[in-house]
Amino acid sequence: SLYPQASLSHALPLGFLTAMLVLAVGWGYDHIRKQGKPPSLTMEQRKSSDRGWSVHFPLFGIIILIFAAIAVVKLALGTSIILAVMITVPLISITWRLTQTARPVAAKDTKYQEWKRAFYLMPHWIAQETRNNFPSQRNESAILTCAAFIGSVAAAHLDPTVLVNFMQDSHMPSWLLPPLAIIFMIAGVQIGGSPVLFATILGAAFAQPAALGLSDLTMLLTLTAGWALSIQMAPFNVVPLVTARTAGCTGRDVAYHWNLTYGLILCVFVSLWMAFLSTQL
Repeated sequence: SLYPQASLSHALPLGFLTAMLVLAVGWGYDHIRKQGKPPSLTMEQRKSSDRGWSVHFPLFGIIILIFAAIAVVKLALGTSIILAVMITVPLISITWRLTQTARPVAAKDTKYQEWKRAFYLMPHWIAQETRNNFPSQRNESAILTCAAFIGSVAAAHLDPTVLVNFMQDSHMPSWLLPPLAIIFMIAGVQIGGSPVLFATILGAAFAQPAALGLSDLTMLLTLTAGWALSIQMAPFNVVPLVTARTAGCTGRDVAYHWNLTYGLILCVFVSLWMAFLSTQL
């Protein structure tokens, strides 16, 4: 809604190319880092490794299913993409949980009995998730909600003409703005800010991309890429905190020890890619 000229049909292919760039850089980084080091794998991991890329096909299938379902809901109901996601994702999550629960208990169990048992247990595990897991994520929910609120308030008081006037006075080339925006977001989360906060603020600051010599599509892709990069290097953000709790470590371990080097390398490649797109779109 912030950039109405950026259509989803144009943003998705370029977003997919950006995701492929992220995967390629990650594969290259892992390949170089592990070169000459024999992997210490368990027997189960070796079996998965022997299957090659086919081990990822179920994950790719789920991702494709989610995107397809969101597109169908959006087109069928004429809703916004946000509402389509809010409708679709919980239904897919419940369906996935049902498929995991519908497992045979006895040797003679039929498919009907498996699914009947899964539906019978559904209220139980929904109540269990509501009582146990949701309250345990209250800190992460508070961080996300506060960041969105603070960002919205700050964005409402920003004057986008300030940046336009600065660009005109400094004669800075417009293709520098996307890389600088990405770097600003990554640097901002290191002082305790949230990617949601800085994405909201930058969205308001770049509310007039045409006056800055940029297209709406370029700014949409830039903010999305900056958010995706900064979210993995933010020690106080929701995703590293949830990952840290699952892995039994701290958010700093996830953001700095696990992701920092890869994230900085990725920042260079993605910034160059966004600078290139800004000259073409």
